[in-house]
Parts: sequence; C-alpha cells; structure tokens
Amino acid sequence: MKRIIFLSATLFLYTRGYAQESKTKVSVEVSQVKTKKGELFIAFFKPGSKFPEQDGRYEGKVVALGDKETILVDFEILPGEYAVAIFQDLNKNKKLDRNAIGIPKEPFGFSNNVKPKFSSPKFEECKFLIGTEPIKLKIDLLN
Repeated sequence: MKRIIFLSATLFLYTRGYAQESKTKVSVEVSQVKTKKGELFIAFFKPGSKFPEQDGRYEGKVVALGDKETILVDFEILPGEYAVAIFQDLNKNKKLDRNAIGIPKEPFGFSNNVKPKFSSPKFEECKFLIGTEPIKLKIDLLN
C-alpha cells in the first residue's frame, strides 16, 4: 500500500513539473514603416529584464521587410506582464544605431506607443498584460 501511494505521489509530481503551460497568440502590428530597407527587430521583455536592450529580451523575432507600410508578426507567449521594443535595422548590423548623444538614427517603437522624450522609456511605461485570449498590439515606428 505504501508503495502504491509513493508511486502515485511520484507520478503526480513528475507530470506536474513537466506540464506544458498554455501560450497565448500575440499579434504585433507595426505601422509607419517608411522605408523597406533592412530588417525589423521585435522583442518582448519581462519585468526585471534589461528593457529595452536586445540582450535582455525574453522572446524576439527578426522580420524581413516587404512592400507594405504595415507589418503583422505573430508570437506565442506565456501569459504575464511584458513590454515590447522594436527597431528597424536599416543597415543590417543587428543593433540600433545612435548618434553621438544617444538619439536613435534608425526607426524604433514601443508598446503602448510610448514616445520617449530624453531617454529610453521605462518598463512600467510600456508594460501590458497577456492573458489567455489572443491579443493584437499596434505599434507605430518613430522615425
């Protein structure tokens, strides 16, 4: 009897630890793509990450640009709190180029369409919640 209880408890803990968490479809619609040069970098960040630095991202994609001024990219993301940062890498050097005082020289954008004034926005300004229902984020590139 003890053996059956032990095996049952072990099996329960084993399967519980490996249960697949459900991800939610998140569509990111990027507008104001003025030039078709380069690639679009889209990155999701969790709280406490190095937002908006690319090496702090949780999930991300690089998208080739087509002929459209609006790009739609789908992700599968676990529910939770996130922020999104986007930039258009015009010269394909895999980084957001900035001028001598740190102002971006390439188009960029953030969730909640935050428009930074003097520095990169904080996670708190850009955060949003992903639940269990599919969502669509609309982000305008700033040029």
